[in-house]
Amino acid sequence: FPSRNLSTSVYIERLFAKEIRLGGGLAYKASLVEQLGEEERFGLLSLPALFAWDTSENLLDPVRGRRLTLQFMPFYGTFGDHLGFVKGYATYSQYVKLTEKPLVVLAGRSAFGSMAGASRNAIPADERFYAGGGNSIRGYAYQSVGPLEENKPTGGRSLMEVSLELRTKVTDTIGFVAFLDGGNASPSATPDLSEPLRWGAGAGIRYFTPVGPLRLDVAVPLNRRDTIDDRFHIYISLGQAF
Repeated sequence: FPSRNLSTSVYIERLFAKEIRLGGGLAYKASLVEQLGEEERFGLLSLPALFAWDTSENLLDPVRGRRLTLQFMPFYGTFGDHLGFVKGYATYSQYVKLTEKPLVVLAGRSAFGSMAGASRNAIPADERFYAGGGNSIRGYAYQSVGPLEENKPTGGRSLMEVSLELRTKVTDTIGFVAFLDGGNASPSATPDLSEPLRWGAGAGIRYFTPVGPLRLDVAVPLNRRDTIDDRFHIYISLGQAF
């Protein structure tokens, strides 16, 4: 969906010990969002808060440790529409080194998001949850998993994702991965478990550089929707998927 935004923020983040970060601030965003042929204007004041715990050794290529991130954001409308809602998002990742030579790592990730206080249609489209893509559910197009209207994503009020990835490094510069991703976005404030999760699976190659691994993944949708999903997707990026 096309959107134009003007935003400003003040944010403070502090490191406690070596593994814990706390953050908070004040932000304002004015946006013009077009979806399904309609334009809507929003003004949102928010108070974002963050808790992050990270015991992994490398930001772009972790091989052991855990990561937990909790985000909480209350939003208040400023255009006289009495809009107000809260948005929460949590992710947890774990990395287990199975062998040293060759290096084999088992990595897992889960994510959960929820919004409350307003209906889905009242929440700006660019603040809703979307799933699908190279850092979400591989095998599907960007933001294509979840509620659709006229085969176009409209976003949801809740999100659930899981990923499992087996990584191996065969030389100093070359590695391979196999992965399984799943999840969905739902219009309700909690995930609709009656709706089937969308699953994607695939494999990829990694080229390790001094700044991090270059990533090329190929994935297929395991429960493909006719006329909506392509038979496969290719993703290229820097850093591991999670």
